Amino acid sequence: MAKTLFPQLPQPYSLCCSSLIPDHMTTTTSFVDHYTVLRLPSGEEGERLTEREITRAYKLKALELHPDKRPCDPNAHANFLKLRSSYDTLMDPVARKNFDDYTRVKRMTEMQNKLMNGWITKMANEVAREAVRKQEEAEAKRQAEAKKQEAEAKRRSLRKIFVVSWDKVRKDYSAEELRKFLSRFGVVEDIDIARLCRRNRRSAKVSMVVADYCLIYARFEARRLPNPLLVRQRKPIEGAKLTVGEIARAFKLKALELHPDKKPEDPNAHVDFEKLWSSFETLIDPVTRKEYDAYMRVKRLWVRPQYNSKEWMDKLVKALIPVVKSRLAAEEAEEAKRRKEEAKARRIPKRKILAVSWEEARKDYSEEELREFLSRFGEVEDIDIAGFCRNNRKTAKVSMVDADSALAGARVEARNLPNPLCFRQLKPTV
Repeated sequence: MAKTLFPQLPQPYSLCCSSLIPDHMTTTTSFVDHYTVLRLPSGEEGERLTEREITRAYKLKALELHPDKRPCDPNAHANFLKLRSSYDTLMDPVARKNFDDYTRVKRMTEMQNKLMNGWITKMANEVAREAVRKQEEAEAKRQAEAKKQEAEAKRRSLRKIFVVSWDKVRKDYSAEELRKFLSRFGVVEDIDIARLCRRNRRSAKVSMVVADYCLIYARFEARRLPNPLLVRQRKPIEGAKLTVGEIARAFKLKALELHPDKKPEDPNAHVDFEKLWSSFETLIDPVTRKEYDAYMRVKRLWVRPQYNSKEWMDKLVKALIPVVKSRLAAEEAEEAKRRKEEAKARRIPKRKILAVSWEEARKDYSEEELREFLSRFGEVEDIDIAGFCRNNRKTAKVSMVDADSALAGARVEARNLPNPLCFRQLKPTV
């Protein structure tokens, strides 16, 4: 399993049960399982063993590890003392009870840590996946916004402002009629029909999104109407480049539209006209107009910085997203590798531990002879021949990998040997 994103939590079981642990078990030395030293099952099965079974296991192990049996082994005396110490601990009721309590607390602590680490890993993965999902949503939103801005930029590039004029005497057009006609060639955004006429010709300022070839076709169709329309394209003029005459002309047209005498029923007509007059005085004065243009230029360029916690967190999450993605990819690769190994392990035959015995008086087998015979039925990993005999029969502990059918064949062949072998399958110790 992959490493967790959070540190390991304290172990409450070991803290609560520290009074049950003997002093010699709380030192920094490595933990020794006394049941395993005597080749006995550990854990809950070891707690149920009787003193008679412990003594029998000790005697068998002592015959094997006694220094007289291993004169060439320099560690024989230390191993025998270790065996004796484990036997004394298990035969003492108080020491054995303390040891069993300690091993029980150790198992509970390991189980708790395993469950806690799994829960923390799961929560961390969920938080990381949520962050990745939010990042993907933000990226999709950003791309949609970019596409929208690109479409708007393209729309602005195709936006054109032109003036349409016609003879008022022959036929007068309304804004709806102009929109209906011009919508055949593009998207009409705004139509502003002038109130004043010049030489019996009325004009309208039209803003629409139209391609160049559509505008050419609109001009051609406008000439074929009963009252032909004259379409003249007009480029937008920046306010800073306008002359005083253009400003005065625009003021006169707007003043005729907003004068209080023209709108006697509008209560806000006088206020609107004073606002128009104040704007006109500001723009015709060179000093005030220069200050106003500078202010508008700064206002368009000024972007107020945003320094707040949300922006900082967004930057932090954006920086951590690649790390989280790599962590998740590594965990998924490790999980796939683990599943592959488990599937491979299921295909491999199971490992078995056998006890092979024979009569020593008739013929004694060596380790090479046993390996040569058993290798015909499976892979032999280890052979441990006991150094003592019981009832004139010698035993050997064999660990091998084979199938059940191969083991059955080995038993049949072993009976036909000059000195028959007896097989007995053992359960692996915990």
